[in-house]
Amino acid sequence: MKNRILLLSTLIAFTGQTMAQGGGTDAPASPAKNQDFWLWTTFSIEKKLTEKITMVVDEEIRFRDNVSRLDLTYTNLGFGYKVNDHFKTALIYRFLQKENADGSTSFRHRIMWDVIAKTKISMVTMSYRSRLQSQIRDVYSSPDGRNPEKYWRNKFEFKFDLDKPITPYIAMEFRYQFSNDRLKEANNNWNRGRYFIGADYKINDGHTVGAYYMIQKNYNVIDPETDFTLGFTYSLDLDFLLGKSNEKKILRQ
Repeated sequence: MKNRILLLSTLIAFTGQTMAQGGGTDAPASPAKNQDFWLWTTFSIEKKLTEKITMVVDEEIRFRDNVSRLDLTYTNLGFGYKVNDHFKTALIYRFLQKENADGSTSFRHRIMWDVIAKTKISMVTMSYRSRLQSQIRDVYSSPDGRNPEKYWRNKFEFKFDLDKPITPYIAMEFRYQFSNDRLKEANNNWNRGRYFIGADYKINDGHTVGAYYMIQKNYNVIDPETDFTLGFTYSLDLDFLLGKSNEKKILRQ
């Protein structure tokens, strides 16, 4: 069984390398090695509405330029539907405020549709999340503001059940760009990979904290970047505070 999990992880990593090496883009590789260190902090609230429907609200703050400058903040409002123990789906709206280098703020609206499949083999829970997203930005201040940016994000995650409050995990995500008028050289191509290692600590049924380290690499673009992120999360279950049982958690990130 361990050999199968190792083989699957290797195949996914190899797929990511293949995506990074191209697939038809004419964008020249840049010799510049752009790098940065980021800090992300996330606060989440979950509420079970019915046996199959859960509402989730996320608030995230991100810092960039070696954690010296505010990058963006966003608020998620999502509703997840549990099909069965192996399949979930979710619809999420994100309102995002990104700080530009000139001091102005870019206002963005994003819709995301997730389909999540998961299974457990021995102590390892493996999951795959397919996310389709569409975003518009600066609708009233940019000539391209109403042109949606469309992506398909694929996330693979492996969680290790140690039968303890702490649950370590590794994950990777690959993003495919359908269209973006501001980044046309990457249209119809894979253009970003994210690689995670982290752990969640369950304080009790209502409170969970987590930490992770992420490497983000851009490719098939004119000026690629590699960024390193330290992230912290805190999740609060309203059902626990209200004295109700909770059996639901939606993958997000």
